[in-house]
Parts: sequence; structure tokens; C-alpha cells
Amino acid sequence: MFTYQNSSRYIWVDGKIISLEQANFHVMNHSLHYGNAVFEGERSYYGNVFAMEDHHKRLLRSAEILGYHIPYTIEELNKAAKDIIYVNDLTDYDDVYLRLIAWKGGISLGISAPSLPIHLSFIAMRWPTYRHQKRNPLRLGWTKWVRPPPNSFPHEAKAAGQYIISSLCREDVFKEGYDDAVMMDYRGYVAECPGANIFMIKNKVLYTPIADCFLNGITRQTVLKIASENIGLECKETVITKEDIESADEIFVTGSAVEVFPVQEISGKMFSCGKISKDIIYSYLKLVGANIIE
Repeated sequence: MFTYQNSSRYIWVDGKIISLEQANFHVMNHSLHYGNAVFEGERSYYGNVFAMEDHHKRLLRSAEILGYHIPYTIEELNKAAKDIIYVNDLTDYDDVYLRLIAWKGGISLGISAPSLPIHLSFIAMRWPTYRHQKRNPLRLGWTKWVRPPPNSFPHEAKAAGQYIISSLCREDVFKEGYDDAVMMDYRGYVAECPGANIFMIKNKVLYTPIADCFLNGITRQTVLKIASENIGLECKETVITKEDIESADEIFVTGSAVEVFPVQEISGKMFSCGKISKDIIYSYLKLVGANIIE
């Protein structure tokens, strides 16, 4: 979890690098009240941000979906990411996490506020991945919360307000001692984890839910490409039931923060981290330039 104690000293805000303590904004900021901030989470490996342009394109697209324009180009965002890593002396590590967020500022409580100024910030910090924490494979629990239908919210946008459900999911399963949750969608099919996509392997075929009511993660897309092109697996994006998941041979989750990480349990049902999962994990870490811990 991010705290000020493990954060870096400097932050990029609206084109300037300032100390973290100087980054103060009014409590009447529009996005604070209505959740229409958009954000990205990125991993930097020895100063190189993986899939940086993909993340920044998605940030701009997310804002566009929500009806506002972020006043920075892809090139300017790329430079900002590199600058904030450098100024915080984080180029020598492979556990660096970047959080960039854009939001509507100004002082307004009107639900519709199209003319408010847009702010953007980058934070870079050392945030240990699961592999650096030397954790066992994850223990997941089923949650009562579900992903709603796509006509009820803009699921293709990575927007702050949409993570209310994610927070509730984690709090729901944390009470039972699990590391994270597995969510169903509004139709009763397996969807994802609160902040990660989910994959299953059965009979040497890789399956993952269709991303039609949740975010199609950048790491998800990368893993599908690795599995198909590098490892030669048959990959299927399809509807997956709870029974399908529980009969799987291997399970793992993907995301910029978690990278690719195996699952050992879902609500009492045990799974092994087999050779296919290990091959995918190894291939992903090699691709991003991580220090691979054998």
C-alpha cells in the first residue's frame, strides 16, 4: 500500500516538478466529488517504463470517453514519466511504480462542469512487486460484488469512480483472510479481480474472460501475445463460469502493479503453479527487463 513514508520526494504537477508537500489542491475540486479523474499505473524497470506509450494513449482516451481533453501530448507525457523517475533517483531499481492521474479542478459542485481546468500529476515511488516480497501464490476469495453491464458505466475508461466496486470487493474478502477477490459480471460469468485480469489454464489451453464489461488490461494484452507467439499456446477469450475456474489446472492474474502472478487458492479450491504459468511469468519478466529471481 502506498504511504508517504515509502513515496519519493518529488512529484510532477502540471508541467513542473515540485516537492510532494507542495502538491496541495482545494477540497472543492470537481473530480474529488464526482470520481471522474482518470489515471494509469505503470512499472519502471531500471529506468524504462514498460508499454509507456500504450498507457499514455489510454489515459488520453479515458479522458476523451469521459468528455474532457488532457492538454498534453503523448511525447510530453513520456518525457514527464522519465523526468520524475530521474529526479527521484529511481533508475537503478526494477520495483518502481508510477501513478499518473488527470482530474477536473476548479471550485464547483455542479455535476456537469465542462469548462473547468484540467490538472495532471505523476508520482514515482518504489513499490515492491509480489516477487520482491517473495510471496506465496495468491489466495483469492469470491465476492458478492459484480461488474455492472457496459451500458451503465464507461468500462473502457480507467476512471477513479469505477474503483468503488474494486475497493468494496477487497474489503469483502480481506475479512476472510484472502489476498484478493474474484468478481463475477452482471450475467453471472467470471469477470476479473478488483485490480487485475484473471487467466486459467486447462488441458494446455489458456483462457481468459472477454473484456466486454471491464478494462482490457495492457498486461492482459501482453500476456495473450506472449502465450500465443512465444510459447505457442492456444488462447481463448471466452465466457468462463465459476465451475470452469474451479476445474482449471492453473490460475494466474495480470496487471501493471501485480505483473503476472500465480494463484494457489480460490475460496478453498486449490491450484498448482505449473510449468505453463511459470513459462509465461518468466517470459513476461524477461520482456519488461526485470531482475528475474530464480
